[in-house]
Amino acid sequence: MNKRKIFNAIEQSSEKIIGGKDGLIKRIKSAKNYVSNDDLTEWAFSKLVATENFNISSGSSSKPFFYSHNFKNVLEINDSQFKSDVIAKFLKWSDKIEYIDIRRKFNADQGDKKRFELLVHIDLIPEGIKQQPSFSANNQDEFLEGFKKEIKTENSYRSGKLVKLAKEKYGTDCVVCGFSFEQKYGQHGKDFIEIHHLIPIENGTRKSTINDVAPVCSNCHRMLHKGKTMLSIEYLKEIIEREKPVANNGYSK
Repeated sequence: MNKRKIFNAIEQSSEKIIGGKDGLIKRIKSAKNYVSNDDLTEWAFSKLVATENFNISSGSSSKPFFYSHNFKNVLEINDSQFKSDVIAKFLKWSDKIEYIDIRRKFNADQGDKKRFELLVHIDLIPEGIKQQPSFSANNQDEFLEGFKKEIKTENSYRSGKLVKLAKEKYGTDCVVCGFSFEQKYGQHGKDFIEIHHLIPIENGTRKSTINDVAPVCSNCHRMLHKGKTMLSIEYLKEIIEREKPVANNGYSK
């Protein structure tokens, strides 16, 4: 997707937020994820931009949408000067909003739970920062592995009976990409599939029904859970469709 189209959408949403149109007060009070235009002068919360401009069906898919288009959270970058500059421009923009004190809300968050995210396009991040080991994988070519390490974890209980019923009702083909373990691996893959909970199981104790789960392959399951926010099955399908090679009508380059 053309990044200019995304920047334009951010700027339009910014105007709407500043003007307080369409009952945005309640929505902006809960918003903690903001995205910027191409010169950091206009900002908008990601859910508003994504759901109203790019056919994103739910707020939970809005952040992954921007992550997939090379937006990065500046608050996680290990460069105090650049981070301070971006924060200053975000707060300067926020001061235009008269009906809610975002500056105070942001400062309180940074001293407490630090849930805010300020997303800027990777092209706006200085090359020197992008070359830092903390920003991307470093260049070391030897890694210490194989040692024993004790790890204590808490795992959410999953019903084996629900898994069995889900396989009986939905089958064992991935509902996202159609992959079949049996078709690929023969008898060894027969009856194997992972059961994905549409509502994250780590959200706590609840009663689940057959309608709350879906069969997915291991790859799609990992992609659904990749990142801080779980993707919807529909949005992962959109990603797969978007990334398909474009047919060249039989002509080779």
